[in-house]
Amino acid sequence: MMALFRSEWSRLWYRKTIWLLFLTIPLSAYAAGEYYVAANSHLRSNVAQYAVMGNFPLLGLSEMLMTLINGIVVLLVALLFTEEFQSGRLRLILIRSYSSGQIFMVKVAVLQTLIFLLLFWYGLCSYLIGFILFDNPASYPLFYHVEQVNNWHGFIYNLKAYMLSFITLSALSSILLFFGTISPTTTATIGFGIGYLLFSFLYPYLASYFVPLIGKSTYTYIYFSSLPNIQYEGIVLLLADQPRLTEWIGGTLTLYITIFTCIAYFIFSKKDRWI
Repeated sequence: MMALFRSEWSRLWYRKTIWLLFLTIPLSAYAAGEYYVAANSHLRSNVAQYAVMGNFPLLGLSEMLMTLINGIVVLLVALLFTEEFQSGRLRLILIRSYSSGQIFMVKVAVLQTLIFLLLFWYGLCSYLIGFILFDNPASYPLFYHVEQVNNWHGFIYNLKAYMLSFITLSALSSILLFFGTISPTTTATIGFGIGYLLFSFLYPYLASYFVPLIGKSTYTYIYFSSLPNIQYEGIVLLLADQPRLTEWIGGTLTLYITIFTCIAYFIFSKKDRWI
């Protein structure tokens, strides 16, 4: 299995598309930095939205996670799964005495490793750009925290936020794996992925019109069943002084990962798929 992982990993980096995707990260981090430089002129320095070097890696990520990084994950799934099945490369791997289940698990491991590197690279670029563009005060406020934090505690906070972001991207990739295994073309996979993200923004918005009927509590659960909403607002709730909706958000992410990965594995492993 390790030999297959190394083979898949090295073969992946021969693709120019992967390099281009990673090259967009510094540019997107810089774009987020310029946005917050402009936003700071309209904010007081004692609010959590005010960007400084310590909190910019989180603020920048929250802006890019729902758009650019989610979009990159859509493309990665299309390249790793649908495109390789469509081109016939997966059938060549099967000839090398690996089962379809083994290939699926290795490809998932490669995908998750790429997502981890993607977040690591974004965080590194964000700290560098934050150092260049923003002030570095001794302490600064955080969302849903009473006391301000110093740079060390802020770094630990950012680390936790990036870990939670990784889990949300893993949940998203699980859903996309399902689309990737049922789609006949990479265009279809990308279309399904973008459609799912748009739907995830739309249904909480539509549900807001029914708050008088369903109640605010039920609406909150519906709102935080959406992965983009968890990414944008749920992560800071989980990291608050008094964490909120921990069981609901944790259970939602667990269900997404478990259910869709199992379904995708079953479809990918069906023998008649390779005939």
